[in-house]
Amino acid sequence: MSGQILPAGFEDLARFVESWALPSERERMLARVHSDMGLIGEFYKTLSPRITAMLTHLEAYPPTLETLPQPEQRLAMLALSFMECSRIFEMWNQQDVHCANFVPERLDFAPLGTPG
Repeated sequence: MSGQILPAGFEDLARFVESWALPSERERMLARVHSDMGLIGEFYKTLSPRITAMLTHLEAYPPTLETLPQPEQRLAMLALSFMECSRIFEMWNQQDVHCANFVPERLDFAPLGTPG
């Protein structure tokens, strides 16, 4: 990765980019399902107090992930992964309780705006 990894003011989150700045909903879900709760907890607790600032920063840009500059695109993908992980702490306080019922890799996500 060359150049600026994340926008100014968010450089401290760069350590999460490789694992959590994932472009698809499927990749984010699989990362959550297959990650250790300790690692997810560190990610969640670090981003939790920063998510409002992240979203405020991103509001200055067009709302399409593909049109964002690379640093903002990575920041947006981190925010999406944060939202993917937040429910296991905010609702269940444990790893995904539904994964025992099906193999998550079988899920196929249709792109937004396409019939399911």
